[in-house]
Amino acid sequence: MAGCLSLTLLMGVVMFSVVGLEEHAALIMLGIFGDLGNSNLSGHLVPELGKLEHLQYLELYKNNIQGTIPVELGNLKSLISLDLYDNNISGAIPPSLGKLKSLVFLRLNDNQLTGPIPRELSGISSLKVVDVSKNNLCGTIPTSGPFEHIPLSK
Repeated sequence: MAGCLSLTLLMGVVMFSVVGLEEHAALIMLGIFGDLGNSNLSGHLVPELGKLEHLQYLELYKNNIQGTIPVELGNLKSLISLDLYDNNISGAIPPSLGKLKSLVFLRLNDNQLTGPIPRELSGISSLKVVDVSKNNLCGTIPTSGPFEHIPLSK
């Protein structure tokens, strides 16, 4: 069963049962790199993820993750890339993501997100790629900060 993963977060410590992903497990345990994209994962994002303070890449794209984005993800001060696209994530984009001042890539497309794009994201000067397409978002798109030069399609 190559590529199978059982992941449990307990009090900020990541515990793994991994087959075929050993090289990634050590890096994730260090809290630096979390690329588990297209890994056939299901479940919810837990608030304890916000305790991985040195995490730089949280890549959980193309899985079957449900539920909401925990506000605690805003505590990941070292995060460079947040890729949660192509899941079944619902609810609002937490304004706390605006605290991720190192964030360069934010991909939340192809989910079931609702509500407005938080204005707090405008304060992330490092943000270069933002994709929130194919959701159920409403309201106005921020036009300042990193959104100032993002091309918009009709």
